[in-house]
Amino acid sequence: MLALNKRMSNRFLLGANYTYARASDNNLGVAVLPSDSYVGIVPEVSEASTGRSNANGSFVASNGRFVAQAGTFLNGPDFDKGPSDLALDHIFQVNGLVELPWKFQIGGIFRAQSGFHFSRNANPTEDPDGNGTFNTIDHGPGAGRNAFTAPAYINMDMRVAKRFDLGERVKVQVLFEFFNLFNRKNAAAVEQNAQSLITPFGKATQVLPGREGQIGFRVEF
Repeated sequence: MLALNKRMSNRFLLGANYTYARASDNNLGVAVLPSDSYVGIVPEVSEASTGRSNANGSFVASNGRFVAQAGTFLNGPDFDKGPSDLALDHIFQVNGLVELPWKFQIGGIFRAQSGFHFSRNANPTEDPDGNGTFNTIDHGPGAGRNAFTAPAYINMDMRVAKRFDLGERVKVQVLFEFFNLFNRKNAAAVEQNAQSLITPFGKATQVLPGREGQIGFRVEF
């Protein structure tokens, strides 16, 4: 993380910070079974229809199920290992405040960050370890849990304020605040089905609120 801050002087203050993060896990959430529940030494097995065996190496069965090499240790839950749900690769934020004549103030916060990670839906659903627990995550080539990233999030909030002094002790401040000033359609959810005929894969299906504004009053005494 890098941060730069300038304290209030010459009628303005400025702060900026950048955060880079890389986190991974195999957690699918509370009360959700992993795609592969097996943990231990892999036994020797063979596929009846083809005669292939895992005695000398791993292979992919005819039904698309991965079979690890016999005698190796397998941590099945790591089949779901990928970027953490709440991890964001890049976050950049700038905030500032300027004091103008006649007791006006203008302030704002600009934030840009990488999109959230998401998985592509399996079609059809998968049962990697054959235990009857089907998983909706596509583990095929180029995929995997949270292997994809949603569009970037960009937002600008701004405040304009005017202060009035009512005597020595009472001060009134009138506030004009704007949220999502650029009216950007930041994604709240994206299309996870690659076969969707309505919304292209990875495009937003839900967006966060657009531009909003409000007026407020603050009294200090």
